[in-house]
Amino acid sequence: MSQKQTRSGVDKADKKAKAKTNGTNRAATADELLEALAAETYEPAVRQSGPGGFIRDILIACALLAGGIYIYTQHVQTKEQVSKLSMRAADYLEKDDLRSLKKAEETYLEIVA
Repeated sequence: MSQKQTRSGVDKADKKAKAKTNGTNRAATADELLEALAAETYEPAVRQSGPGGFIRDILIACALLAGGIYIYTQHVQTKEQVSKLSMRAADYLEKDDLRSLKKAEETYLEIVA
């Protein structure tokens, strides 16, 4: 066996010759190459958007920003309320009578609810 041949006996150069740019055994013609290049570089026409599209995009961005700010402020307000309730419950827990422990339990249940 020569160095060019593989176990199946097919020459590597023959395999490369079969894999031409046009997918056939023959070499591609100049016209075929030009058509292939034209097909690769073809770009569809870009649709121009008017001012309405720009305004729509700005409105979407503003709506997302407003929603984010609303969610953040609600988070901060909830965090402050929970902090106040937990401080009140901790004060109730410092007292060691049954009435204060029940108030502390009620306050913790408010936090969970």
